[in-house]
Amino acid sequence: MNERLTIIEDRVAQCRAALIVNGDVRRLWFGPSNDDPNFAALPTEGKRFVGRVRKVDKTIGAAFIDIGIGDDGFLNLTDASAAVVNEGSFTILEVVAPARQSKGPTLRFIGLEEKSRAIGPVNVETSAVSAARILQAGDAALLTDSVKVQSALSNVGFNAEVWTKNQSLFSHYGVDSICEDVFSKHAPIAGGGALIIDEAHALIAIDVDTGGLPASSAPRLREKIALAGAYEAARQIMLRNLSGRIVIDFPSIDARSRRRCATAVIEAMNAVDRVGSISWSGRGLLQMTRRRFGPSLLEMATEPGDETPTPGRRYTLDWEARRLLVEAENRLRNRPGGRLFIRAGSLLAEYIASKLWMDTLNEKYPARILLEASSEMKDRDSDITEQR
Repeated sequence: MNERLTIIEDRVAQCRAALIVNGDVRRLWFGPSNDDPNFAALPTEGKRFVGRVRKVDKTIGAAFIDIGIGDDGFLNLTDASAAVVNEGSFTILEVVAPARQSKGPTLRFIGLEEKSRAIGPVNVETSAVSAARILQAGDAALLTDSVKVQSALSNVGFNAEVWTKNQSLFSHYGVDSICEDVFSKHAPIAGGGALIIDEAHALIAIDVDTGGLPASSAPRLREKIALAGAYEAARQIMLRNLSGRIVIDFPSIDARSRRRCATAVIEAMNAVDRVGSISWSGRGLLQMTRRRFGPSLLEMATEPGDETPTPGRRYTLDWEARRLLVEAENRLRNRPGGRLFIRAGSLLAEYIASKLWMDTLNEKYPARILLEASSEMKDRDSDITEQR
């Protein structure tokens, strides 16, 4: 039986969560602080909205819906919904998949809105509640480091315990190092070899590199690498939140080994969610689909740029700022009474100041943290100095 634990950390600049199955981190979630009032309006997976139908396109059997934020949502019309969804009508919809790149969210029709109500979210939830729902925390033990988060979770039926130690949950359970590794194109395979993961617009390509994994014979070597690669590929798909069409290129293996690899992928992923279609191509590629649960971590945290954290991508300014302040707050928690001095490049410091995070941190940890813009540092660089 799988032992499942969901951990939720809440910080001034970011709420972070992880799903751990049998001691192995399987999924990650990042969002605004649980106190962020703007989160409720974001069209994340599973949320319901009242929307107004802007346009019905019968040629493609779809409607475009204004839900009050961002680009219009896309509703695929069924026979039942097509009969009642008309331009200008108000409907209740559920977000199936969040907005991606230039496309609005994908929606599911729930029913017509009979009452006079402004467009926008129906079920308002905090980021911690959203994390618990998306990570299926109802089926797992739930641990948070915030009494306020515990209360918010309890209000919607989640039973969470409170972590009272100074050490952060992500540090205690070894999640912090994984948070950096998931942005690399390379993922080591246990015992040798590595995966090379390429996120393209049309598909996700994963190559199983043989490396130097030892075995008694060449066929046995290929099978051993393939099986280890299959498990690690499934793990990385979930950790990085990869979705859509996924293609895995294994070393040349026979039909029996292929079946074992496919089974390994399915079993590893079924411990967390469900695989869509899965098949082998004539050229020996394992092809599968996975339902979209929001953007991949690479999409969420990076943008086209230099080679940090991976070639052709750099962290967004927002991600750099949140990551810096999460680290700073964790240090303050670990060392009660300690003081921190943060130096940051002018662009990063200005961005942090514009979000009022420092004001909240100074209310939470009076006279213990100071931010200074440094003309000697690059725009996005930073460092933290501990003061006695």
